[in-house]
Order: sequence, then C-alpha cells, then structure tokens
Amino acid sequence: MRLIVASEDSGSIKEVVANRGTDTSKPTALQPLHLQSHLPQGLSNHVETIWKVNPSQLLVGRSSGVIELVGLEEREKELKEEGIPNFNINTFMVQDSLVGCFSLEKQEEFSKKSQKRSKFVDGFVGIFPLPKKEGFYIAVTRSGLLYIFEKLKAKLRKLHTHELVGPLEFIQIHDLAENYDSYVFAYGGEDNLVKLVEISNDLSSIRQIWMAKNVKNDRIDLTVPIWPIGLRFLENNAKNVNDDSLNYQFVTVTRHAHFRFYQTSHGRKPLKSLNLLGNKEQLTSINLIGDVTALGNVRSKNYTGFSFVTTDARKNVYQFDLKGHLLGKFGNGDITGHSSFIGVHNQKYLLQGGLDRYVRIFDLHTRRILVKAFTGGKIKNVMLLDDGDIELPQAKTKNNKRIYKRKQSAEEEEKEADDLWSKLDAKKKKRHN
Repeated sequence: MRLIVASEDSGSIKEVVANRGTDTSKPTALQPLHLQSHLPQGLSNHVETIWKVNPSQLLVGRSSGVIELVGLEEREKELKEEGIPNFNINTFMVQDSLVGCFSLEKQEEFSKKSQKRSKFVDGFVGIFPLPKKEGFYIAVTRSGLLYIFEKLKAKLRKLHTHELVGPLEFIQIHDLAENYDSYVFAYGGEDNLVKLVEISNDLSSIRQIWMAKNVKNDRIDLTVPIWPIGLRFLENNAKNVNDDSLNYQFVTVTRHAHFRFYQTSHGRKPLKSLNLLGNKEQLTSINLIGDVTALGNVRSKNYTGFSFVTTDARKNVYQFDLKGHLLGKFGNGDITGHSSFIGVHNQKYLLQGGLDRYVRIFDLHTRRILVKAFTGGKIKNVMLLDDGDIELPQAKTKNNKRIYKRKQSAEEEEKEADDLWSKLDAKKKKRHN
C-alpha cells in the first residue's frame, strides 16, 4: 500500500510504502518497505490540504498561504537488502505555485471574536475541483477568501477571487446534479451559520441563496452555540416541493456534538437535531459511509442507507448510525492522541493520523487495523495512492513466527526507556509499602 502523509513538524510530504500487517510499534511485525520525506519547508509552511489531480500531480495548500502544483515521477527504488523484490517510489517536485492567499487583516479581526484561547491563524479549509469542469478548482481559506483557479498542464492560473463570511471550518461542494448551469456549495464555522452559495457558470460572481437559522434556546433559555464543523449533501428530494422553491438537503455535525438534518424546502431550522455525546465533548470532523460521490456527498434521498464517522477532540474515532447510535470505534485503545485527519478511501479504508505520529489504515467495514506506521511528525493529511501489496519472500522463522528487524527512532527509544523506569519505580513503591 502506498501512502503520502503531510507532516506538520517538518513541513514535508512523506511517501510510505507498507504491506498489510505492517506495525512499527511491534519489533517482530512487518515494517515499512519505504519511508522518505520530500519538499520539507518547516513548521510555518507545512501542508494543510492535498487534492489528487491525476496519478502524477497533486494540489497542495500550505500554512503560509501558498498553493503548489506538485509533480510525481516514478523511479525504481535502489534496494540494499537481498531478496526484496523491486518496486517503484516517487520523486516529488514543485511545478508551479500561487502565493499570497491569506489576509493578515482578517486574522486580527477573527482573533478578537474567537472563543478559542489561542490566536486565530488563517489556513486552507480545502482545495476541490468544480464538478464536470475539468481543470478548474477552488481553494478556500478559514478567513473566507475563495479563489478560483485553473490548472494548465504544469501551470496554475488564478481566475477570480471572492469573499465569504468568515471564519470557516468547512466548505462542501454539491456534486449530485447531472448538469451544472451554476455551482452550489455550503460553508460555515464558529458563530457562522450554514450558508448556501451559488457560483455563476462563468465563475465571475457568487450570491448567497440560503442561510440556516439557529435552533431554539436550550432548557434554561440560553442560546445554543453556533459552530458547524462539517456538512454533506444528499440527493434532492422532489416530493412536495414547488418548482420555484430551493430544494437541497444535507446533514451537519457541530463542534458541540450535534448531528442535524436539513431540508431547505422545509425551512431554515433543522428537521432534526441529535446530541451524539454528553459531558460537553467536542467533535472535529465528518465522513459518510455509503454510496458517496468523489467529494463525499451521499446518493440517498431519504436519510437512509448510510452511516458516518466523526472524531472528538481527544482520541476517539466514532462510527454512528443515523439515529445517533454508536456502532463502534476505530482504533479503540490504540490511538493515543487527537486525530487531526481522517478520510475514507473508496469506501474500503479509513485513513487516520494525528498527534501520536502514527498513520493508520483501517478496514472500513471490520474496523481492523491493516497498517500502522510511525512517521516521526504530527500528521495533517493522508492520501492513499495505491492499495496493492508488494509480494515479499518468506522471512526467516522462529517458533512459527516471522522475524523482522528494524532500527528504532530516537523518540521511540526514549519512550521505551521512560516506560521501563516508570515500571521499576512502581515496583519499588510496592516493596516499600
């Protein structure tokens, strides 16, 4: 399996080649066949978002406000170990870039308003293609700047810049239509209700066509906090809808762990709102499991036939059904830090990475870990390029168990030493008692 991993600490893109069963936390398990860093630019210029254009090109958004077109060129890996079959790895090169996508004025404005203790820092919410308009993309920042640009072979050309109401936590493009006279997307964020916006066919103008309304006050008459963090569209439901009325339906997850159902033909408030977690737990993402499009929307008209995966601000990766019932957890007991990234690949795998510096691939349906690899840095983004395994020769065995050796990183050696001393200290305390 071939992965690319965006590392926050080094600002690099890492290529990982690993077979199923790889687990770097176990010295006797399979180890990655290849792990190499590319294009390191430091913490202040780390990769935040990645979109795969084609097998040989990526679009990358960095934390310094730069959009890069990155080319991938395959070459054969030079192998030092005998008996390992040949396989290809990639060389990464920046082919073109767009700079200056962030606004310092907006950063200062949102820092004053934010409920977060830390200062507002601008960043890319995402880079996405426009449906059925080959070569055209949008990039959106947390401060609300929307850029429309075109990819021409190995060049990028900025076409239009539009402004949205910030701050943003997400943007989601509607890609469930057969034809597109215009393009519709949704966005929202902290103290920023969900809004639907339409981009004209020539991409030169945008207009807001709908805005959600907050739910009623809570049981002690306090305003319910507004903080949507993710949204996915469903197919339009034509029942009981006038031709002139707006007809979109979607689901959202909020920072405060509410899962909500909306139909624009029904009104501005949600049809239903479910509280997924108690104890003021916070959620940070949403991905749907079902018959979904390339942009993650679901082909369903009646809120059936799919479930969703979400992460909290601690270490949990949950799967819920549409009634808000917990179906299970991914990596329960194995993940030790916040998951800063989760993604669903081809409805077969769940990709996960975060503060514990491990990239994991799960079987989406059994929730079993297929690959677990230590990358040496906090993970911001993960993409699976190839899910095939490399056929390996039979390893030497002892007691019917395969033996694989690896070189530990300095961080892992230090952690093992700390764990050993902790166990010894605990034994001494028991003896004294």
